[in-house]
Amino acid sequence: MSVKVMLVDDHPIVRHGLRNLLESDPGIKVVAEAEDGISGLEQLDVAKPDLLVVDLMMPGLNGLDVIKRARKKYPRLLIIVLSMQSADSYVVEALRAGANGFVLKDTAPGEIM
Repeated sequence: MSVKVMLVDDHPIVRHGLRNLLESDPGIKVVAEAEDGISGLEQLDVAKPDLLVVDLMMPGLNGLDVIKRARKKYPRLLIIVLSMQSADSYVVEALRAGANGFVLKDTAPGEIM
């Protein structure tokens, strides 16, 4: 059985690259993608992923709000932030909101896996 992943990021190239990277592992399947927080939360109910990968800075509903709402509705969902924001305050805020981890977008692909 594979790990079901959902990607929420407003940059199509990031979603595409991350999908390709993740699905290079036969144990991972990207089941949904969203370009903003609102559609991400809507798709969460349908996709039912095991892991949510979310950007912090998005138009409409930001990543922190997505994390808080997703965590409240799905307490066992694993949530990883993938962001360009490297300041400690962003990391702390994301973890307090309910993220399980924080990965910088400039991290090497092998480290993300």
